[in-house]
Amino acid sequence: MKIIAVECFALKIKPEDVYLGGPVDDTQDDYYYRPEYRCVYSRKMETCLVKITADDGHVGWGEALAPVIPQVIAEIITALFTPLLVGKIRSEAKY
Repeated sequence: MKIIAVECFALKIKPEDVYLGGPVDDTQDDYYYRPEYRCVYSRKMETCLVKITADDGHVGWGEALAPVIPQVIAEIITALFTPLLVGKIRSEAKY
């Protein structure tokens, strides 16, 4: 079984309420800063799903936790890990 494809899907889902309270509307920026936690939060639920396909038709799914800017995580996986994985035989991949 050889890996033939690695695909990333950056997801941003608009919930009814923002994490840690407050309504979600399209007039506000996607991200906000909470000074009491010194951290940036998203007004949406964000993550990156990763799909790995093998030449025999097997498909595996995983999640690369990305609470903010999941498209950056998708780009890192695409640029860094895809070239390392595509063409590898299962016994070589050691997952």
